[in-house]
Amino acid sequence: MNKRFKSIINMLQSQEYVTSFQFAEKLKVSDRTIRSDFRELNEFIEDQGAFITSSPSKGYKLEIEDNQLFKELLDSFNDETLPENSEERITYLLRYFLQNPSYVKIEDLCELLYVSKSTLQQDLKAAKEVLAEYGLELKQKPNYGLKIDGKEFDFRLCLTNFTMQHMNPKDNEFDDNEQLILSLKSSLTKILSEEQYEISNFSFNNLVMHLLVAMKRIEQKCFVTMDKKELSHLKTKDEYKVAKRIVDACSDLTGLEIPESECGYITIHLTGKQNLNAYASNHENIIIDKNTQEIVDDMLNRIYDTYRVDFRDNLDLRMTLYLHLVPLLNRIKYNLTMKNPLREEILRHYPLAYQFAKEACIAIENKYNRTISDDETCYFALHLNLALEQQRVDTTMKNVLVVCSTGKGTSELLAYRIRSQFKESLNKVTPCDLLGLHKIDFSTYHYIFATVPIDFPVPLPIIQIEYFFQNDDIAKIKKIMSGNNVSKIDKYFSKDLFYTDITGKTKEEVLKKIVNRVDKVKEIPSTYFGSILEREALAVTEFGNYVAIPHPNVALSKETFVCVTILKEPIVWQKTKVQFIFLLSIEKDGTEDLRLFYETTSKMLMSENNVKMLINAKDFDIMLGLLRRIEEEVIAES
Repeated sequence: MNKRFKSIINMLQSQEYVTSFQFAEKLKVSDRTIRSDFRELNEFIEDQGAFITSSPSKGYKLEIEDNQLFKELLDSFNDETLPENSEERITYLLRYFLQNPSYVKIEDLCELLYVSKSTLQQDLKAAKEVLAEYGLELKQKPNYGLKIDGKEFDFRLCLTNFTMQHMNPKDNEFDDNEQLILSLKSSLTKILSEEQYEISNFSFNNLVMHLLVAMKRIEQKCFVTMDKKELSHLKTKDEYKVAKRIVDACSDLTGLEIPESECGYITIHLTGKQNLNAYASNHENIIIDKNTQEIVDDMLNRIYDTYRVDFRDNLDLRMTLYLHLVPLLNRIKYNLTMKNPLREEILRHYPLAYQFAKEACIAIENKYNRTISDDETCYFALHLNLALEQQRVDTTMKNVLVVCSTGKGTSELLAYRIRSQFKESLNKVTPCDLLGLHKIDFSTYHYIFATVPIDFPVPLPIIQIEYFFQNDDIAKIKKIMSGNNVSKIDKYFSKDLFYTDITGKTKEEVLKKIVNRVDKVKEIPSTYFGSILEREALAVTEFGNYVAIPHPNVALSKETFVCVTILKEPIVWQKTKVQFIFLLSIEKDGTEDLRLFYETTSKMLMSENNVKMLINAKDFDIMLGLLRRIEEEVIAES
């Protein structure tokens, strides 16, 4: 029974009548909540020798019919620490079913948790959804009740992950055999060291828990079954030798007779845990098969097609992704999960890399028809963030043309002076005369520094300077090189594409209204709305924080722009509520570097305070001002 129910009974016992106002005031909840609590509480205690009556003029009163029965109920309150809300009850139920192999009746669970049958049914529904993620189900048998049903392999995965996530260290079921845990860790450390098999501390602890669960289940005569062909395949892997030594050590520690299939079970876990660098060093000839290459191609193409950020020729990133996919594909094959201890930090600090990783992971999800978890996605985000940082360093150094009308010798001298003054900011400084400018390939340059007017169109910004290169010229160039001259973020937003009056009940209804308005302002293809829905079907675009960032499946529009919609009331997008919709549209054939744009908008949208302020303000100028400030911060940090 939760604390509020206990408080209600205590108040009812202390005086004859208590009004709903007194309850609400004492418990800090609404009258409506109090009425709901009374309905549920009455439903429960009526079988425990008591019930609650109400009088319009006096309030609520506790009536006791069976003093002994009701006393037993009150005594039980003090004997147990029970869950107090739905989330805690779901955790409690999962722990109960995972630890108790026998059937249990719904009525017994209601009595155990002090909740009504209707409340329990809702909690059981949520528990079933968690079990379904592991291929398990709650099997119901008439007159017997409920118990978990499924493969032993899946059961162990669920039990291990649940134990690591939810078990309180104080009541961990394995703590009663501390010596076994210490001995197991010692043996495991020795084996992995001798076999030069390197895994992270997190993976090590995870493996220890898998082994403890396995030994407990084997002791209960619950074994993993394995197809002979699959076991033969696993025996060909380098990890099998390590797994055999681990199984022998477990047998020596416990005296258990462990079947060969369990050695295959440990091999599977090892193939999903080895570090990337260790994998590379432990395998002399790493052969990247065609399938893995195609997946990486698809991942990087998706990022480019959607965001126009190009990692396709980054060989270091490709190799990192290849190596990451080797254990990941093993985890996918065997439905293994790997938690990411840095997930929250990655989401907080690398929101742009996370967006790219979400897009890239669609390639894997399409290939294997499996949802890639946020934990796995964040590992990819780390790799992509490193690539972004490397690109940022590469592109900080600018290439410039120096155009001078007095001949090549003087232009080379000016170029030398500019190179000397800005050696930390400039990569290539190329002298050129006015006539030679017609022959230049502008695609590798960022600016033109000119001492003379250029009266024909060129695709680069022109900075007019004096030949003798005055202090004013130096200050002007420094300002431009730092990116603080004109805000670039402004051009992607307009008041015509900022809406605060749109309503709807579903994301499809809202998106349709938004696209209809965009169509009146921007030139978009007839397939635009359909492409957005296609992208929504592939992976959710809700990012928490009341934010969704929908976009077409590929770049479609003639220019890059953003349509911002702040709904009057939030709606459920997929799983979470959304009120701030950031419809992103990327130019179809654009070559513009959009990293500054992405970093700026990501920082704004991933800040809970920023989003809350913008939803309350519903003001375009406030949003643009915020974006400008964030843009300056991003430039200063780069």
